[in-house]
Amino acid sequence: MTIRRAELHDIARMVQLSDAKRTEYEQHSPVYWRKATDGNELQAVFFKKLLYNADWIALVHDGGNGVDGYVIGHIVESPPVYDMGGKACLIHDFVVERPELWSSIGERLLDAIEQEGTLQKAVVLVVVCGAHDEVKRTFLLKAGTHVTSEWHVRSIAPVSS
Repeated sequence: MTIRRAELHDIARMVQLSDAKRTEYEQHSPVYWRKATDGNELQAVFFKKLLYNADWIALVHDGGNGVDGYVIGHIVESPPVYDMGGKACLIHDFVVERPELWSSIGERLLDAIEQEGTLQKAVVLVVVCGAHDEVKRTFLLKAGTHVTSEWHVRSIAPVSS
């Protein structure tokens, strides 16, 4: 069982894991997280591009029978109105195969991306998590994160012509 940089041959599995998470999230916010018809294909293209971009870190956990978790972080400058003391590692994609894996594989992936982010001068991890995702939220709080922002979503009626 190892954590390593994601490679081209991992992308299909990463997309599969992500699709399962999107399906789950869509149930909780069907407008905001409505899956695009070609979402998997678009995500595969996106993942391929970021593998070769120095501002992105893509790590997978290979559990021996293939990838069972992954994390992707984007190294970004702090917003100019804040002085965090360095860059941020923004993590949108952070998925494990099953909820009970957060405390093991999730923890190892989070530690690994923190180490990689530090090498790129990041001083903070920013991890996106759905409000309904109690297992992941609990894991993140136990891992030392704290909630600093929330997005509130409300559907609005389309403009009639």
